[in-house]
Amino acid sequence: MNKSKWKLFVIILFSLAFSKEPANAASLFSVEFFGSVSSAVATSLAGPPKASPALVGESFSAIVEVETGVPSPVGYAALSVNLSNTGDFLVPIPSQTETGASYFGPSTFNGSSGSIPGFTFIYTAGSPLSDILTAQILVDSVDRADDNGVLTLTLQTTQAFGPNSVSPVPLPPSLPMFASALLVLGIFGFCAWRKHGPPSFAAIS
Repeated sequence: MNKSKWKLFVIILFSLAFSKEPANAASLFSVEFFGSVSSAVATSLAGPPKASPALVGESFSAIVEVETGVPSPVGYAALSVNLSNTGDFLVPIPSQTETGASYFGPSTFNGSSGSIPGFTFIYTAGSPLSDILTAQILVDSVDRADDNGVLTLTLQTTQAFGPNSVSPVPLPPSLPMFASALLVLGIFGFCAWRKHGPPSFAAIS
C-alpha cells in the first residue's frame, strides 16, 4: 500500500475516534392524570350539540405518553372512564368500550401540552387543577337513530403524576472509538490480504 493510502486511513481513524458529537436519543414524556368529567357534549351533522349530563362528575384516570427529541413525535393515551351513561350508543371500534378508550397516532408536543388524534392535554407541573384533558368518543344515535357523531369529554384533573423522562441507555464513550479502530484494522487486513495472499495454515496440525 502506498503512503498516500496509509495517510488517508490514519486521518479517517482519528476523525472517527475523537469525534465528540453525541447521537440524539428519543425520550418519553409520560404523565398520569386523575380527576372527573366536567362536561360531556355530543355533536353531529344532524342537529345541535347535545349535552350528556349523566357523565358529568364521573371519575376518570388517564395516562399520556409522547415521544420527545424526534422530528415526528408519536403519542399514546389510555382513558379509563364509565361511558355506560352516555345516552347515546358507542360506535363499535376496537379502541373504545363502555369503560374507556385509547388513542394513538402522530402527536404535537411543546413540552407541557400536546395532542394525539382525538385527545389533547395540558400539563402544569405542581398545579393539577390547571391540567385539562379533552377526549373524543365516537357515538351514534345522537339526534336520531342513524346519526353518528362525536362525544367530547372535558376532563378536570385533581391529581397528576409525572412527567417521567425515560431515555435509552447511552453507549459507552469508548465504544464508537473501538468500533472505528476495528473498521480501520479490517481495511488494513483486507489490503494486506490482496497484496500478499491469504495466510498459510499448513504448519498447524
